[in-house]
Amino acid sequence: MRLALMARQPVSKELRRQLQPLIPAFTPSVKGGARKLTVSDEAALNGILFVLQTGSLFEITRPSSYTDLVTNLFSFGAERRNRGIEWGLWGSPLRGVRMMGRIVYTAHKLTQTAGGVNQGKVATGVPQLQGTLGVEWDVPAIAGLTVTGNATAVSKQYIDADNSLWAAGCVTYDHGARYATMVAGNPVTFRATVLNVSNKAYWGMPLLSSLALGVPRTPALSATIDF
Repeated sequence: MRLALMARQPVSKELRRQLQPLIPAFTPSVKGGARKLTVSDEAALNGILFVLQTGSLFEITRPSSYTDLVTNLFSFGAERRNRGIEWGLWGSPLRGVRMMGRIVYTAHKLTQTAGGVNQGKVATGVPQLQGTLGVEWDVPAIAGLTVTGNATAVSKQYIDADNSLWAAGCVTYDHGARYATMVAGNPVTFRATVLNVSNKAYWGMPLLSSLALGVPRTPALSATIDF
């Protein structure tokens, strides 16, 4: 955040003039003595507009299915609870550079199970820690060209109800570029992306019920047009 506040001055004088009536006036401390502003209104406004952060605490419970071992009946009598905290940011630390990141910690717990078996264990298919960091850079020498990069990290995931087996955590990288131009008077954006650039071999449970091999190195091309 500090870098984003100091590296650029994105708010123009005209915009600051229009927003000035909305900024609360500085009031001296009622306890007496001198008190200085920590940062200027201009620096604070730049930070609010160009370094946005979000955070949340959450708890989600959802039913889960099982087949009763005694009656052999299928039902949604089980339950899993997800508690966690999420923090994310979006910022522009330098002119033409944008960054976006997110970190999530989740405690997944089986709160109701068939006959109490594995109750209190960690739920399968979801890592406790997940993080992403993405960067975009507008190439100054070529108008309309943006280079992108993204890193995704996940911790281990349990793949069986008694937590005796798990898929190891991993980090994957995606690289790409996009080029925005005009074709026949219409805005067109061409995109090229390579998923899992390092061709990292990993396992996961994308459907929360079956183990699957992760996406290998995969190139992709696309184009969009506005008309």
